[in-house]
Amino acid sequence: MPARAGVLLHVENFGTAHHIVLRGLHVHDANGSLVRQDRGGCGIGWRNEERRMRSRFDGLWIENCHLWRCERNGITGSSAYWRRTVWYPSLTIRISGNLLEQIPRDGIVPIGCDGAVIEYTRMRDCTRLLPEGEAGAGIWSWSCDNTGIQFNEVSDHKAPWDAQD
Repeated sequence: MPARAGVLLHVENFGTAHHIVLRGLHVHDANGSLVRQDRGGCGIGWRNEERRMRSRFDGLWIENCHLWRCERNGITGSSAYWRRTVWYPSLTIRISGNLLEQIPRDGIVPIGCDGAVIEYTRMRDCTRLLPEGEAGAGIWSWSCDNTGIQFNEVSDHKAPWDAQD
């Protein structure tokens, strides 16, 4: 199932969504596609886009959540504004104190953010489900400014390609 998510926050034609907190969630068995071209899937995700009004998050906190057996990714963002020609980043994204288990690809990937902090999160016991040629890594950011990644642990990652811990 492409782009399936356990929890998905989506703002479109909204402007700025302020102070959203996801705390203490237990998200499991969100079975999306394992293939990147099929848009994958995740346990917790956020997306901002537009048709008429630019939209973004300011103050999105994801903390003390437990994700397990979510495919393809754990916690991930998506933004229509990651390119510098249309740069309109989400602000003050905080991902802290989470536990991710049995996630086959990326644990945490914020995209199109300024001022994200990822800390005190553990990712472990990753499953070997990805097809050959599909990459995966523990925690990384894409097209983000001023991102802090600190005090995290990633262990036992089994992606067939990449798998940086």
